[in-house]
Amino acid sequence: MPEHLIRLRGGWSVHDPDQLQNPARSLTLPARLGPGFPRRARLERRFGRPRHDPSGEIISLLLEGVPGLIRVVLNGDEHEPPSTGDRLELTNLSLGPRNVLILEVELDDSGDLDHPWGAVALVISPRAQAVDPPLA
Repeated sequence: MPEHLIRLRGGWSVHDPDQLQNPARSLTLPARLGPGFPRRARLERRFGRPRHDPSGEIISLLLEGVPGLIRVVLNGDEHEPPSTGDRLELTNLSLGPRNVLILEVELDDSGDLDHPWGAVALVISPRAQAVDPPLA
């Protein structure tokens, strides 16, 4: 099976941890964050189990254009954001009927927030098939 990509575009909720009294606002990624977007934010996205059964395959998150990403939490399990590249392999992951992805972001003033932020996708890849060594 080739790699299967599930884009997580719409349906994001943005919470400002410094303004908890304000309701969350919705967001579609990638987005131009621009002025008025909180410098610290918690983005939350709920999604269902893929129709394709990913058991026995490699599941990873594709995180492109996410400067300031400091924390990734999927179904309550915290994962280190990728330090290089844009893929975060999720080992020993079991996707349930309902799943929650949380991205915590801390943006600085030096970045240009007029560029689109956050292309995020769930990637399901086949495991490499083990090849037996040739018999002598």
